[in-house]
Amino acid sequence: MKFEAQIKNQKMSLDIDEEHHLIKNGNEDQAYSLEVLNDGRYLLRLGLKTYTLDDITIDNRVVHLSLNGQHYSVGIKDEQGLLLESLGFSQQLATAQNALKAPMPGKILDVLHQEGDKITKGEPLVILEAMKMENELTAPSDGEIDRVHVHPGDSVEKNATLIEIHISG
Repeated sequence: MKFEAQIKNQKMSLDIDEEHHLIKNGNEDQAYSLEVLNDGRYLLRLGLKTYTLDDITIDNRVVHLSLNGQHYSVGIKDEQGLLLESLGFSQQLATAQNALKAPMPGKILDVLHQEGDKITKGEPLVILEAMKMENELTAPSDGEIDRVHVHPGDSVEKNATLIEIHISG
């Protein structure tokens, strides 16, 4: 599984081989293991080093965590995000100030909310199938759904408005 991680201004390309428990960073391979501790923390062994991970939260492709007591925010792009970027599709196009827009052409598989529903930032709103992958499109902010423009089975173009949102706050 390929990932790109960004910590501050430093980017790392990682390839995680779950079957052989290896993390490949450039030309370097390191063995790893990840253990869940009873108190909800994790113990990560990477090569000969051991790290304690806790306070892990994920917010829109950013992982916030404490590593051996130091806080980090790590931007993550998975294989799908890297593929979309290489094809010129920015994931940032998925949202606008008051609308959820299609980040790429595709087919609507499911609309998870109706007009008038209250929503919170990051909540799944629409499932879009594109490039044979299901993409969960989430709310850009807290608010209320003003208008739903699509239905399951609809085909949409890149940047098509899927849902209009009345932003709260």
